[in-house]
Amino acid sequence: MRTFLVMLGIVPLVNVPFDWASIGFTRALLRRGCDPRPPSPLLLGLADLAIGLVLLVLLALALIAALQLADAVLLCAGGEPLAHVGALLDNIARDPRDPANYWAYATLFSTLIPSALNAAIGSMSLGAWLCPPLRHWASEQMALLDEPGRDGTRARLAAYLAAQVAFGVGLTILALWLFWEALLEAPYVLPVALHLFQAFAAWLAP
Repeated sequence: MRTFLVMLGIVPLVNVPFDWASIGFTRALLRRGCDPRPPSPLLLGLADLAIGLVLLVLLALALIAALQLADAVLLCAGGEPLAHVGALLDNIARDPRDPANYWAYATLFSTLIPSALNAAIGSMSLGAWLCPPLRHWASEQMALLDEPGRDGTRARLAAYLAAQVAFGVGLTILALWLFWEALLEAPYVLPVALHLFQAFAAWLAP
């Protein structure tokens, strides 16, 4: 029961403010993209991902603090700690691909979902930028759709737009997967971050 309260009570409550902050930044950048002279959608998407990564680090620190506090309360009440944050971080440092760590990854990376969607929009614009003739053709055909006998054009436009969406989503998923693999394999990034998290958890240990 206490494990249920920790995992479905404390973790979501800590997660919610960061998820809302991520959504708020994404909405602000999307509105910026609707301005009369907006920056490149790809640039806005990359900026959103950078903000999302900062929020991810802050969320990790907040979760460590909240779970350590929960363990401290349990110890003061004469119970046993449940979160075992130190053991979790040690296991991630020892074997980051261990499936036992996946719940922590999913909790943290949920903050990146809005940023990833914005990055996908930027990737779609990159697809249009890479092929200007198709972009110009689509713009011209859209202006003529109200004319009779344009059913074939509508089908071609729908196929073009669907391909553009598929390209953007696929490119974003590939980029995030490559980033994840690079993070796991980089000799300094993940170990240094884990060392800082472990030091923070040890400082807060009950």
